[in-house]
Amino acid sequence: MIILHAMALLLDWHLSRKTQYS
Repeated sequence: MIILHAMALLLDWHLSRKTQYS
């Protein structure tokens, strides 16, 4: 499903932002 793919991209982007702060 495209929604799952979008959620995966959002999660990956969010995690990459979190790692930048630490």
